Amino acid sequence: MSPSRPLQVWLAAALAAGPALAAERDTVRLSAVSQVWSPEGRTVEAVTAKLDEAARDGADLVLLPQECVLTDGEPIPGPASDALAKKAAEHRMYVLVAGVIDRIERNEAILYDREGNEAGRYAKMAKTHDEMVPGDAAPVFETDFGRVAARICADEWIAELDRAYAVQGADILFTPTQSWGPDALFRDLRDVSRAIDGGFFLVEATHPSTEARHRSVIVDPAGAIVASSEYRKAGIVSAVIDLDADRPQRYLRESDPHTPGGYLPEYQPTQMPRAKNDLREAILASRRPELYKVLAPK
Repeated sequence: MSPSRPLQVWLAAALAAGPALAAERDTVRLSAVSQVWSPEGRTVEAVTAKLDEAARDGADLVLLPQECVLTDGEPIPGPASDALAKKAAEHRMYVLVAGVIDRIERNEAILYDREGNEAGRYAKMAKTHDEMVPGDAAPVFETDFGRVAARICADEWIAELDRAYAVQGADILFTPTQSWGPDALFRDLRDVSRAIDGGFFLVEATHPSTEARHRSVIVDPAGAIVASSEYRKAGIVSAVIDLDADRPQRYLRESDPHTPGGYLPEYQPTQMPRAKNDLREAILASRRPELYKVLAPK
């Protein structure tokens, strides 16, 4: 599944741009809804009940699965989107929802802010049905805690998209999806590597499945799955993350004195490697943008 020519050109330009780095942030509670894929589970009432539940736990941003509300298509604003925006405002939290919401030509992710206003919209790039018009941009949205971005389902296969988000300084990449192929282990390995390469947190919301590893997950920039939904159960998976402290550091080949103490001091060294900066800074500094032209051949 290869991107269209205009998309290739845009991605090449985005990848060639200089990296963006965000300022210091506080901790944030992220939640992803694991939702039963059924008519009963995809009602507005069922989805807003999950938003209420996440709010009671103190969520700052709630990610809903792709096509979480079953509709025949309705305008935006409309009854379903209004209900989600109202919950965002009521609970003073961000809500991200995606799917074929108002027209079959577009599969979009919409971010509502703490006031219930639309804060950003992303159009799915991977063309998955004949009527669909793919998106041609990878926007990063500013929130009060950091930069966020979205991809939808089969967008997972477009590696350049994730790289473009990393170059733009995305702190968190959200993936509302129904995908897990060719199997959930493959998905986990792929997405863990994307989080490491991009230096961002990755939050994925999906539906319960009989496949043991098919879960909604939250992955940190070191590639660790820090939270996961339960097997074959609907629910909410959450994690409190520090967008600055919970990131891998780059260590130098230089050491500072260390005084052993605490647990098992006899096994501790007297020198420790010196932490220099965020590892992502080093990764992005080693980019070779001149090689990206192969993404948009003439």
